[in-house]
Amino acid sequence: MRVSLRNLGVLVGGVTVLVLGGQLPAQAATGWQLKATNGKCWDIQGESSGSGAVVQLYSCKGNVVWQNFGIFGSQIGTGYLKCVAVDSGAIDSGLSQRDCNSADSKQHWTKISPGGDVYTFQNVYSGLCATDTGISGGGSRVQLRMRECDGSAAQRFKANHF
Repeated sequence: MRVSLRNLGVLVGGVTVLVLGGQLPAQAATGWQLKATNGKCWDIQGESSGSGAVVQLYSCKGNVVWQNFGIFGSQIGTGYLKCVAVDSGAIDSGLSQRDCNSADSKQHWTKISPGGDVYTFQNVYSGLCATDTGISGGGSRVQLRMRECDGSAAQRFKANHF
């Protein structure tokens, strides 16, 4: 299957904003680890492949399916071939993986890059950004929540390719 992606780069306040178009293909490979400045990685809680599983920050484990993500068009895919979505449009709402649906604006993201392989992810539905809250979710877990976009280090994630 051939995938066509449309890229539009816009310079906003010295930051390149990439708005990507397209849809996550069912057989898409992921291969990216998204790491917060605290050294923890985006992670599917409980290593769950189920729709509705929480996306959190957790100790980085390497190339494992539950910490494997990909950016396809304006959607963020998980290693379980699902898409990352906000749970609601409210501040402090969480993130979860859901069956991919290109018509669901809760699954669409704008990738903002201040440079290098560092990104801020702003949700199209809520206008809020994925944020490392620093709040422990128990053990090594840290809550990943949606907050007002402020460009802080808590909203910057380094994409490391496996």
